[in-house]
Amino acid sequence: MGWIAVMTLLIGLAVGIRNPKPITEARTFCAYGRVFVEFEDNGRLWGTLMLDFYGHPLPCNEGNDPEIKNTI
Repeated sequence: MGWIAVMTLLIGLAVGIRNPKPITEARTFCAYGRVFVEFEDNGRLWGTLMLDFYGHPLPCNEGNDPEIKNTI
């Protein structure tokens, strides 16, 4: 029974080394007077508009950090 536990542990370690946990990063930025959020997940990049509680796009001023309030 002990060798089964050892083999399971070794296989689990080998699978974990080959398939590391995904890394997801997010950032916000202003463009066209709106706040956008951009995600990068294991080399894939996608993004969308940030919306307020009522579903309206968040406005921002170019050159300033976005002020995010009343969001979900």
